[in-house]
Amino acid sequence: MDLLKEYDCLTYSSVSSPLDPTIKLRSEDGALFPDPGYYRKLVGKLNFLTNTRLDIAYSVQHLIQFMQTPREPHLKAAIHVLRYLKKDPTLGIFLSNDPNYIVSAYCDSDWAACPDSTKSVSGYIVLLGESPISWKSKKQTIVSLPSTEAEYRSVRKVVGELVMFSLKNDSGAIGGKTRKILSQNEQNRKNGHLGATGSAWRHLWRWRQNH
Repeated sequence: MDLLKEYDCLTYSSVSSPLDPTIKLRSEDGALFPDPGYYRKLVGKLNFLTNTRLDIAYSVQHLIQFMQTPREPHLKAAIHVLRYLKKDPTLGIFLSNDPNYIVSAYCDSDWAACPDSTKSVSGYIVLLGESPISWKSKKQTIVSLPSTEAEYRSVRKVVGELVMFSLKNDSGAIGGKTRKILSQNEQNRKNGHLGATGSAWRHLWRWRQNH
């Protein structure tokens, strides 16, 4: 609520999605915003908020790309995230006390999501039982030509996260019985690679609805 007050968003109507799905943000579209520091401060606070709000991780990583030369449409998109947060400002992470220590990872990629570079965006979430313990959304470093390649890069990211988790588990710091990775790509399923159903963000949405 403090963030909504700081940026005078309490009187705005709430919205149901963190970003407007009909708008593609580009780095050079729109007029330059006269106070870049204002935009950077807002996005920086939103980035900090992703530590407890998994549902805005994708949106915030998208807005971070425009920190150097923010424009009016970029600020409008950032305000849109605040309007989304207004819908349920107290939403946070639910940590279950269920003694289920199965480690599950869900990953997905948004192929050629960046209109400026045509790079894809990877996203994943790692669950310990029903509790989220790690999540990330980040633009891939190189262009993936087929969508399957983008999907494999997303899988590679979450496998690296599970390796780190395994090292902690071996040291006795964290429990965990088995590990499974579920990826969205339909072609992977047809080819017999990493058979999977569901995606990181669809699973996150279902998890949020149930908690």
